Amino acid sequence: MPIWKKTISIVVLVLPMLSTATAPQADTVLPLYRPVTTGLGNNMSVAGSGTQAYIAAGWGVEFKRLYPNIQYRMSMAGSSSAPPALLDGSADVGFMSRHMKEKEIAAFETKFGYKPTELRVALDAVAVYVHKNNPLPGLTLAQVDAIFSSTRQCGYGKDIKSWRQIVTSVEWGDQEIVLYGRDKSSGTRELFQERVLCQGQYKSSILTRGSAVDTQIAVANNKYGITYSGIGHAASGVRPLPIALNEGQPFVMPTDENVSSGKYPLVRYLYLYVNKPPGKPLPTTLQEYLKFAYSQTGQLVVENDGFIPLVPDVLAREREKF
Repeated sequence: MPIWKKTISIVVLVLPMLSTATAPQADTVLPLYRPVTTGLGNNMSVAGSGTQAYIAAGWGVEFKRLYPNIQYRMSMAGSSSAPPALLDGSADVGFMSRHMKEKEIAAFETKFGYKPTELRVALDAVAVYVHKNNPLPGLTLAQVDAIFSSTRQCGYGKDIKSWRQIVTSVEWGDQEIVLYGRDKSSGTRELFQERVLCQGQYKSSILTRGSAVDTQIAVANNKYGITYSGIGHAASGVRPLPIALNEGQPFVMPTDENVSSGKYPLVRYLYLYVNKPPGKPLPTTLQEYLKFAYSQTGQLVVENDGFIPLVPDVLAREREKF
């Protein structure tokens, strides 16, 4: 069963608690969503980032609660699946954990005569996860590159392939580091390659998984494992490592405060893309879906999924785009 289908049942259990009455004080300045009574179609389809499957599922559950007759379809196969889905019209919304590439935008513009509309969804960070019992205190970005890449373009002096190179505990001895990562459809994989591997090449020994949750579960089940993923929905049995930008600098944990302030070095926005002709309104169903997503309740879904909601001024700028 695809991971996004599993999330639907999980989200159904937690979302009844997400009423606007329970909103944090900071969220009370965000707009409330007011349902409409006419003009909606019967279908809404979304595709793209596996990292955002929980967000897409949560929005879908709440949106269907407001509009029970809408058929809500998800296909969260990775960020690279979003542009083709927008291009052929099989998705109304494309979720991506990276910016669209120039060639993806060019293909869209060639077909429609204008660029897709990009909207920021939430603030996120990419974390490096190890088993919960791993004693490693932290890593520098260059060390992370030396663990995951075959090229070491970030400048670390030697390849890191066994735990004894970075862990002093006798228990870990000569155990090899088992690498887990995302498949080639993942926007997180591409961002990690760009910002952590300094555009270098991944090691061929990396065991790929189809979702962020799957990579974390793999590490939870293998104490010699290590992986990377967004900070939303950390699995039990793993812990994120503090990361230092350079050797000699302090290790920084990917906490909400450190991510929001920019102290943590691997911060990113998550995005969605829609097909909006310049000067023309969106179809009513899509327009209402976005209004809900960028409302107080929609951002509470983001927060409860482990991501950091947009601050009010950023949210207001995104709402102006649609």
